[in-house]
Amino acid sequence: MPKQEQLGGGEPEEKIENPFNNLEINPENNLPSETLFKEVIDGIEKQSTAKVIGLDNWDSYQELSGKLTGVVTINASGERQQIPIFMGRFLGQGKDNEGKFKNIVSASNIEDIDGKINGGIELQGERPIPRIAGKKVTEIEGNKILGCGYVKNIGNRLNGSVLVFMDRQERSLPVINGELVSAIGSEKVIGCYFVENIDGKLNGAVQTIIPRATSSSGLGRKEHMFPVINGNPIYRIGGKEITSCYDVKNIDNKLNGRVKLDAGWIPVIGGQLVTEIDGQKVLTCNNIKNIDGRLNGSVKLGEDAVKIDGKEVPVLNGIPVINGNPIYEIDGQKIIDSSEVNNIGGTLNGQIKTERQEGWLPVIGGIIISEIGGQGIADCREVHNVCGKINGRVKFSGQSKWSNVVLGEIK
Repeated sequence: MPKQEQLGGGEPEEKIENPFNNLEINPENNLPSETLFKEVIDGIEKQSTAKVIGLDNWDSYQELSGKLTGVVTINASGERQQIPIFMGRFLGQGKDNEGKFKNIVSASNIEDIDGKINGGIELQGERPIPRIAGKKVTEIEGNKILGCGYVKNIGNRLNGSVLVFMDRQERSLPVINGELVSAIGSEKVIGCYFVENIDGKLNGAVQTIIPRATSSSGLGRKEHMFPVINGNPIYRIGGKEITSCYDVKNIDNKLNGRVKLDAGWIPVIGGQLVTEIDGQKVLTCNNIKNIDGRLNGSVKLGEDAVKIDGKEVPVLNGIPVINGNPIYEIDGQKIIDSSEVNNIGGTLNGQIKTERQEGWLPVIGGIIISEIGGQGIADCREVHNVCGKINGRVKFSGQSKWSNVVLGEIK
């Protein structure tokens, strides 16, 4: 079992009081409401000189008894920090192993379970370390934890991925119910991406080094990323070898996400390759999700590049697909490319390129957001929908700098 220590700095100093009252949730979808977010943001900015400049995805937040838990991005003295919000209070500092307070610079998957903080927290000058049931997890199976990726508390045991030094190298290894998964079959695991525990079994993308035949020297080695569903590695699909994978998700005990074959990146929904949409061959894809058995994400069906205002612009991901339906145009504008695609309530959210503009344009609730406060948007990044409002970064027409947008307001 992992060695656990008191979180120490995971709780706010006594002088910080909880200023949030009468908080509410959105009764339609059980996601935190705009009122809740605004009161929390206002509380952070009143308690400190920091400004909230970013929110995570809407569904990454948790509301319990009218209190918000999750992660927000702040600007503190010119530095970007991703800080935890726990039970309605922001945690700006934590204690290191020597008991000294240090600023928290990043956090991920913060959850409130029985009133205790869980997730990954990184202090200034250190790597992110998991917290489970309010305690800092520093060792696992005799190995010092050097860092962590996505982590989750299941039954008060660590799950997710951690970085350890093993076999004379740093390895990012899956953890299931507090135990390291250092090998799959005879293959040594050297890395993993967004792994999770489902019914006590490993699921996600896992990287190994496996032997392979080479024409010149007989036996060689290569790194290989492949999906694992219910603890079982999947090396081939549709009779073809999988050379890499991302967005891996176990839904109804079947592989979902995207896999790389000889032909490129191909979506997988319900364990089946999606090689065509609307009678057109899929050339590549990105950010693939299975929602109610239907494909969502970005899929390239046509050209690798198009001309906008006489300039050739590469097509990276292709058009958006929502609930299995490709979206070729929006507001009368032909869509050339898409990114950060997310299905919220059956509507397109994310960013697109159209035939009229070289830069990316934000889309919220299926509508292009062409301006904010009367300023035209020339480009955008990291766009997502929180409470039906645009969040992310935008560049306005005629400006070179990027502006942060939170709940539709420039920060």
